[in-house]
Amino acid sequence: MARCPTHVLHKLILYRILHAISAADGWGVVYILFEGMTQAGDWIVKIGMSTDLIRRLCEHDRVCPNPARVPLDWIPVNFRRRQEVLLHLRTEIFCVDRPRTLCPFCQRRHAELFTLRPNDVQRVLSALKRLS
Repeated sequence: MARCPTHVLHKLILYRILHAISAADGWGVVYILFEGMTQAGDWIVKIGMSTDLIRRLCEHDRVCPNPARVPLDWIPVNFRRRQEVLLHLRTEIFCVDRPRTLCPFCQRRHAELFTLRPNDVQRVLSALKRLS
């Protein structure tokens, strides 16, 4: 799946910032996982959120046993759903692609994956740190 045009992403970010926070949203963690590399040497990362990081990582490993998966970073946040969506939108601005190919480990099409150039991975990690 190709990424959205930048001007659309900027509008979506503004909309999300101005949109009221859901009463169902609350404390949790936003995390970034390394999921593998492309043949071109770009990184594939997953951005997700949970109220229980350990349980969620175990669930990822059980549902999709990807041996390349490595947690890169995580941060506790208030309004985890809102923060995850904002990080998705910010990451999509400079990602190379949004892969929706069939996973060789579980035969599913994963959402929330981003293909990033190696030098852009640090930009995503910095954006994660700014969420707190």
